[in-house]
Amino acid sequence: MLRSEPNKPMDTVQPASEATGEGAVAYSCYTAPGETFLSEADLKAHYRSELHRFNLKRKVAGLPPLPRETFEEREARRETAEQAAASKPKGAAERRIAREEKRQQRLASQSSNPHSKAAHFAAVAAMSPDEYVAHKIESAPTFDEATDIFSRHQSKDLHDNLSYMAKTHGFYVPHLEFCSDLPGLIGYLQEKVYIGNVALRTGKQFHSAEAVQAHMRAKGQCSFQLEGNEDEFAPFYDLEALAAGSPLWEAVSDDEYESELEDVEEGDEDDDADDGEGAEGEGDGLGDDDDDGASLGDFDSLFEIAVRLGVLSEAQFDTLTDAVASGEATEEDLARKYRPLVMRAKRRAERGDDDDDDGD
Repeated sequence: MLRSEPNKPMDTVQPASEATGEGAVAYSCYTAPGETFLSEADLKAHYRSELHRFNLKRKVAGLPPLPRETFEEREARRETAEQAAASKPKGAAERRIAREEKRQQRLASQSSNPHSKAAHFAAVAAMSPDEYVAHKIESAPTFDEATDIFSRHQSKDLHDNLSYMAKTHGFYVPHLEFCSDLPGLIGYLQEKVYIGNVALRTGKQFHSAEAVQAHMRAKGQCSFQLEGNEDEFAPFYDLEALAAGSPLWEAVSDDEYESELEDVEEGDEDDDADDGEGAEGEGDGLGDDDDDGASLGDFDSLFEIAVRLGVLSEAQFDTLTDAVASGEATEEDLARKYRPLVMRAKRRAERGDDDDDDGD
């Protein structure tokens, strides 16, 4: 029990029922109601507790002390409220600060990882183009014709590798019957991925072979596109045989291509007049726009004609426009790529009109 001095927090008591032997002493404290301490060390530990500090403040304010159970329940409610407040949406400034802190932490962790993008860019920043190429060749993983293009899986031979890539990634070689150098084609694709770290469909470059392989698997782009990239894959295909065996392809000699291109760019007034009289917004859809001055040399006009002739869909045209806007491609490159296709489609449309006239 406490003595008569209310400001004295510690007192010694000798309750006969609680003492553990003759002359045993127990301690009590005002700030720990209902509790006793069997040693002075226990009492001093209580003096350093949050319960003691809290009840001292209540004593100064003229309030009774809280028991330990009530104090712990109160602290639990306070912690829950603080956690709820921390989980509330932050303001714009707080979010910006949090993003910057996370970015700094990410950069710090990446810089310590020799295989990270940040470490790669730091290592090649001062290299010349020749040094960079030599570095990519030297640091590239080893591969052969039995190595999977899209992972580090190793098959027995080229045939098993093609079978594995088809089953696992859906990879196939387009127009395989016209592929004249299959091992060379697979080796070239492997060099693009393992040495150049370039995605086969998009041409986007990454900092490592693992990164570009993960990108292609995640995007479902484990393939390459032959159409539109004939010059790149010409060493591995018999393109003349492919063009002769397909109604969608047409072999055109260089002289014929240059001659037709000059005729189109200069403009044939007689053909324009025929298109204007015969089409009137119908037929192949070239008349009105050609009379207005649209030519295959202009980017917008070229692709408007391509859409009307069915060479491209509206969605594909929008995708190409977005690529130009984002800097992934240029109008000159796209026009150079699709101008021959538009010319061929236009000739087929003209031949179709002539056949209809002969039938009539």
